[in-house]
Amino acid sequence: MVDRPRIRDVASMAGTSASTVSNLLNGRPDRMRPETMARIEEAIERLGYRPSRTARQLKTGVSQMIGLLVPSVANPFHGAVAWAVEVAAQARGFQVVLGNSLRDPARERSYAGDFFDFGIRGVIAGSSPADLGHFSELMKRGLSLVAFDLVTTATGTVPPVDSVSMDNRRAGYLATRHLVELGHRRIGYISGATPTMSRRDRLDGYRQALNEAGIGSAPRLIAAGIDSALGDDDTHGAEHGRMAALELLELADAPTALVALNDMHALGACAAVRDKGGSVPEDVSVVGIDDITLASLLAPPLTTIRQPIEKLSEAAVEILTQRIAGNDPSGLEKPQDGVGRMEGASRAEHLAETDFRKLADPDAIAETQALAARLASKMRWRLSRRQRARTKGIRLDLRRTIRRNVCHGGVPIELMWRSRKLKPLRLVMLLDVSGSMSLYTSLFVRFIHGVLDHFREAEAFLFHTRLAHVSAALREKDVDRALERLSLLAQGAGGGTRIGESLATFNRWHAPSVIGSRTCVLIISDGYDTGTPAALAAEMRQLKRRCRRIVWLNPMLGWEGYAPIAQGMQAALPYVDLFAPAHNLKSLAALEPYLARL
Repeated sequence: MVDRPRIRDVASMAGTSASTVSNLLNGRPDRMRPETMARIEEAIERLGYRPSRTARQLKTGVSQMIGLLVPSVANPFHGAVAWAVEVAAQARGFQVVLGNSLRDPARERSYAGDFFDFGIRGVIAGSSPADLGHFSELMKRGLSLVAFDLVTTATGTVPPVDSVSMDNRRAGYLATRHLVELGHRRIGYISGATPTMSRRDRLDGYRQALNEAGIGSAPRLIAAGIDSALGDDDTHGAEHGRMAALELLELADAPTALVALNDMHALGACAAVRDKGGSVPEDVSVVGIDDITLASLLAPPLTTIRQPIEKLSEAAVEILTQRIAGNDPSGLEKPQDGVGRMEGASRAEHLAETDFRKLADPDAIAETQALAARLASKMRWRLSRRQRARTKGIRLDLRRTIRRNVCHGGVPIELMWRSRKLKPLRLVMLLDVSGSMSLYTSLFVRFIHGVLDHFREAEAFLFHTRLAHVSAALREKDVDRALERLSLLAQGAGGGTRIGESLATFNRWHAPSVIGSRTCVLIISDGYDTGTPAALAAEMRQLKRRCRRIVWLNPMLGWEGYAPIAQGMQAALPYVDLFAPAHNLKSLAALEPYLARL
């Protein structure tokens, strides 16, 4: 067996001392000349030398490893965290030692103590602990700690603890507000059995969304699914979620929608709905948090708030390795939310900036509809000055003129002319009239009516669970009569929506005659789709190949804190050229410069 090369072999080949080689291996190249460093690096490469981790640990007492404590890798979310942490650590020359703590402080203290005895000087606590006091003694002895989801440092923890986290309160808020916007008024919450910082914040976000909607949170609609026979709710999260959901669904005034603290509890809630003879989302809507892989495998896929596991793990490892190296890592900058005000505006300006959802006064609605039609009439295609100079008739054909005059040397010159053919840009509008868009439908219909009244090269379609071609109906000069004809064509409006199936109908039967290389497709929808994301993505891909641009107007995009979390919206976005808000007249007016550039 060939002996493993040692540091003295590298030193001998490089013509230097072993201590000089050690300086380079330990990050001290400033103690040698560049040519010496080059010789050492060449010797290391030729010999295939690798430093002995055991020898280094015996000398320094520190291992090139970090510890990771998660509640249980039986929860796929924590398995994904472990993988992401390992990838980030190996990129920095560290290995990862894993411990399943079950959120037990004594168990975490025991694991951390063993890690420290093995020479591990950095630990990531992924259990979202409410208190870190059990790590205090080890931290005083030199253990560096980074915690997930720790908002405030526990009293008595010395020194202060670094933490990485997403905004868990916002996650709970967005999940609940999504259900409120779908029209649900009785929304239950599955809180989990173990109190942690992240679970507390998500529950606060749930309550905040209900209070803002004027619903208020009822204690009877919050369930934990506690059963000691099941064990902890990380290892058996789905069963805890099932029990909690069954408890809520058996109430006399059972909730019509459920928010779960994470996706495993949400999967259990879906099972509970099936146990009661119902289905998701037809009978009960369910939203989770985390976006684990299993969420997309349900039929239909689970609606969930995505947690940026890779970014959080990368940040945690970077902070920890900097601490181990004795450096002071800079803190992450947190985005600040701004609050805008409108002062001294005229009534028209005020209506232009008022969210369509907040229009309750019939006079204000009528005035806003009139403004929408007026705005549409001003959004005309604009030709460049060169095109405007001669929009009709003939123009000089230089290519044919040159070819014709070559035969006689250009004397006399014979001019050739050609007729000018303008190719106008076409506009195709598809409006979602499903239940989740009911607050906006009337105003958007008025807007589309104004567009069709002034653009002859435009077509309009409405869709919900099916597609209807409504251009002829909306070209009626009398808008009220146009709306009467429209109501007959759009039977079923206000219910569910299948965007993918509607686009499939459009692509097959209508696109060949109304779509071309100079067509801009304008889709007005909030992106909520009861069909499969894969079907929507396939139809968007086909539509993208046919047309010039796809513009998607989402009324919710103008709301503070909105993120396109709907599975349908996420499936469609890769094929959208412009994703813009459409919650008020001002946002619609902002579309004009974009269309003019086309």
